[in-house]
Amino acid sequence: MNNELQLEGISICPGIGTGKVYIAQTIQQVPKYFIDKNEIENEQDRYARAVDEIKKSLHEHVELTHKSPYFNAGQILKIHELMVEDKQFHDAIRRRIEHDYKNAEWAVFEESERILDGLDKSGDEYFQARSEDILDMVSNIISALANSTERQGKLTGKIVYYSAHLYISDVMKAKRDGIQGFITESSALTSHAAILLKSYNIPSVGSVKGLESHIQQRDRIIVDGTSGSVIIHPSSATIKKYTAAIKSLKKSAVKRYSQPLAVKTKNGTPIHLMANIDHDSQIEHVLSSRLEGIGLFRTEFLVLAGGRVPDEEEQFKTYKRVLDSLPARRVVFRTFDLGADKFRSQLEKCRGNNPALGIRGIRRHLILHPEELRIQVRALLRAGYSTAISLVIPLVTTVDEIIEVKKHIELVKKELADSGEDYTSDVRLGVMVEIPAAAIAIEDFLAEVDFINVGTNDLLQYIMAADRDNEAIMDYYGDSKNKSFLYLLKFIIERAKQVNRCEDVSICGEIASDTAYIPLLLGMGYRSLSISPVAAQKIRDIIAAIDLTEND
Repeated sequence: MNNELQLEGISICPGIGTGKVYIAQTIQQVPKYFIDKNEIENEQDRYARAVDEIKKSLHEHVELTHKSPYFNAGQILKIHELMVEDKQFHDAIRRRIEHDYKNAEWAVFEESERILDGLDKSGDEYFQARSEDILDMVSNIISALANSTERQGKLTGKIVYYSAHLYISDVMKAKRDGIQGFITESSALTSHAAILLKSYNIPSVGSVKGLESHIQQRDRIIVDGTSGSVIIHPSSATIKKYTAAIKSLKKSAVKRYSQPLAVKTKNGTPIHLMANIDHDSQIEHVLSSRLEGIGLFRTEFLVLAGGRVPDEEEQFKTYKRVLDSLPARRVVFRTFDLGADKFRSQLEKCRGNNPALGIRGIRRHLILHPEELRIQVRALLRAGYSTAISLVIPLVTTVDEIIEVKKHIELVKKELADSGEDYTSDVRLGVMVEIPAAAIAIEDFLAEVDFINVGTNDLLQYIMAADRDNEAIMDYYGDSKNKSFLYLLKFIIERAKQVNRCEDVSICGEIASDTAYIPLLLGMGYRSLSISPVAAQKIRDIIAAIDLTEND
C-alpha cells in the first residue's frame, strides 16, 4: 500500500534533503505554582543559572559562526545576545518571583506575554517583526529551568528537522547536527532563522500548512527545497527519483572558478545573472556559481560586525579585497542601509512609532550623517582605482536626494584629487527602487542615474503597508503575486522601455531567486536578475526553457 503524501509549501532554501523526521518538541505546558517567602532567593538563583546557561550556549554559537564564512549568522546571533542580556527583562522576572511568589517558569511566561502584547500594540516594528525571536529566547530559558536534555542531545543519522516555529535555536541545532533538511509550518520566511537556513545552505521549506498533523517521529520524508514541497512516506519510485536528483546536484556543485556562464532563453534572449551577497567571505559562492558579478553587495555587515561605522582605511581594505577577488566582473556596492531594525541599540534610534518609515537608508546619511556617506565614498573610490566603481543608494524617495548624493560624490572626488591620492573618477551611480513613490517616478530617476535595482522585498512591504517580518499579517498581505504589486513591477520596466533603458533595470529582491517568478519577470521585460548564488543553476535551467517569442 502506497501512503505517499505530498504537501506544498514555500521554498526557503533550494536543494533536496531526505531522511527520517525529527519533531522538535515545543513547551506544551509551563509549570505554574506559588513558592514560600523563604524560597524566593533559591528561585531567583535557579533563574540566574538558567539564563547563564543560555548565554553560554549562544556565545559558543557566535564564536563558531565568526570562524566560518556564514557571517550573517554571526550578525544575527549577536542581536540575540543583546536580547538575552536585557537587564530590564531579567529584573522584571526577579520582581515577579519576589513580589508575586511565583516560580521562575511562571514568571518568565507572564512577563513574556506582557511584553509581546504590549509591543504588538506599541507600533514598534522591530520587535513586532521578531516575535518568534522573543518566543525562542523564552522557550530556551524555560527549557533550561526544567533542565531539559531534549534540546541538548545530538541528532545522528540522516535527519529532516521539523519545528512548528522558525526559531534561531532550532536552526543552530540543525546546523550543528548536520541535518539533511528543515521543514516548518511557520510563514515567517524573511525572519532571522530563515536567513540562517539560506546562509547554511540547508534545503528547507516553510509555510507547509497542516504538516504536523501528518507526521510522526522517525517518518521518512523528502524535502524538496527547489519546488517547495514535502513528501511524506515516499514510495520506492519517488526515493529512487530523488536519489538520482541528489547525485546530479552534488556533481554540479563541484566548484569551478572559471569564467561566468552566459545565460539565454530558449529563443536566444540573453539574461544577466548577478549575485546578492552580505560579506566578502561569500565571494567564493559567486565564483563557484559562475555568476557575472555582484549585483548587490550589502556593506552594512561592516557596521553590524562591531556595532560601529568603521573608519575609511578599514572600509578601503575590505572593498579592495572584494574588487581584487573579482577582476573584470562588475560589483555593485550598496551604501550603508542602516536604521529601522538594523542595530538600533548602537546607532541612532528612529523617532516615532514607525522605524521603517523613518530615518533609514540614504535618509540617515543626508539628514544625520553626510560625513559617513563621504567616508564610505572615499574608501570605495580609492579601492576602485584603475577601474570603474558602481554605487547604489538605498531607500531613495525623491530626485532631490539623488542630486544631493551626486554633490557629495563630486566633493569627495575633488578632495582626493587635491590630496594627490589614487582614485577612480569613473563612478556608475544607481538607486534602489523600494518605495512606491520612487517606482512611479522611475523615468525621472533614470534621467539622473546609470542604473536601477528594484528591491522587491521592501517594495512589497511598502505598497501593502505590511511589515514583511510580521507573520501575523504576511499570510494575508505578503503575497508577491498581488495584482497591485505586479502592476507596479510591470509599470517600472515598461517606463524604462519607453526611454530605452530596459537593460539598466535589475530585480534584486527575493523573487529574483524564486523559480515561480522567473517566467513572469522575463515576460514583463526584465533582463537582469540579482540572485542568491545557491539558486544559480536552477534559475539557469528555468531561463533556458523559456521562449519569450510566445509573449510577443
